[in-house]
Amino acid sequence: MKTMNHLTMSTGQNRVSPRSEVQQDSMKILTPWMLNALADGKPTPLPYPLGEKGFHAHLSVDAGALFCTLFGSKTLPLLTFGVAIDEAQSNVLWGRMCKEDGVGKGLTKPAAPLCAVTLHTGFTTCLDVDMWFWAGDFEQCVAWAFIEKMK
Repeated sequence: MKTMNHLTMSTGQNRVSPRSEVQQDSMKILTPWMLNALADGKPTPLPYPLGEKGFHAHLSVDAGALFCTLFGSKTLPLLTFGVAIDEAQSNVLWGRMCKEDGVGKGLTKPAAPLCAVTLHTGFTTCLDVDMWFWAGDFEQCVAWAFIEKMK
């Protein structure tokens, strides 16, 4: 797989995300972090330096699809994203993500592989505005780590 759809379900913006945009150094950090967070089943601090700032995430797998909710230093969720490698996982992902708060109306599910994101109220009220810039990259990197580890 060389590309995936990266859909922000709150806005309807879909971007084709090439694997080539993700640096191998990021994969070396995020792949073991993701696997540890999945094994632990508890909210896990993000890798340094984001974890030091209080950012943490809860990861789970449902019917083969990855789900991740990102939190800031408070318990209010900032965003949730799901990752599906194939169409069967994508159907599970779509059903679950469409139930999240903040999903736009009239969306059409893009083809898998897919990373679908919903922004929660906490996203717009988070005082760490740097998060607004790195969150999309974080989603993309974790999605590619999951795709490569699970395919």
